[in-house]
Amino acid sequence: MGVPPQFPPADRPESEEPLGQGSGGIEYLHVEPSPEELTRRDLFRAEAFAANDRQRFLRRMGWLLVAGFASFALVSWMLVHSTRLMRYGAPDSEPLAVVKLELGSLARGNMQDAYAQLSERYRKEVPFANYSALVVSHRRMFLTREYRVTRREVRNGQMQIDAQLVSVNGKHYLARFTLVEIGGRWWIDDLHWREETFERMEHS
Repeated sequence: MGVPPQFPPADRPESEEPLGQGSGGIEYLHVEPSPEELTRRDLFRAEAFAANDRQRFLRRMGWLLVAGFASFALVSWMLVHSTRLMRYGAPDSEPLAVVKLELGSLARGNMQDAYAQLSERYRKEVPFANYSALVVSHRRMFLTREYRVTRREVRNGQMQIDAQLVSVNGKHYLARFTLVEIGGRWWIDDLHWREETFERMEHS
């Protein structure tokens, strides 16, 4: 009796491997997330985006506040500085402004404004009635047509200013002002007037 023929076992197709099992015998489980899990993930992502947006917003607000404060400080400094310059001017310009105001007030006959430029010490020594009477008695001398400052000198903390004046009557005068700085502004602490000849006025 002959031996029956032997056939090799048929190759197993790859598609017949158990589902989820690789060539190394490792199983891979693919689990679909539940709707609740998907909802939680979406909420987490939304919260993360919201947190990032809040952080960016806070950073922007912080920079805006810093920039706004810096701008406010700069503008405030500029306003204070410009106000101080307008009020006090350069070290020797404020005394000249006081002298100009005094001469203009006297020329207009405004005794109150002229008297207001005098220092407290001078006003105590010369009451307003006496000052007004003096100006009225020498009215033509104080009616200044033109003037020019010829000397400015600081001496012992005081500013001395000489001005050559031409009155409406054509006469020339020399006005000498002594000013003191009290309380952040200049005041006329003393003043003298005298008539001068034209030649002497031009060469003084």
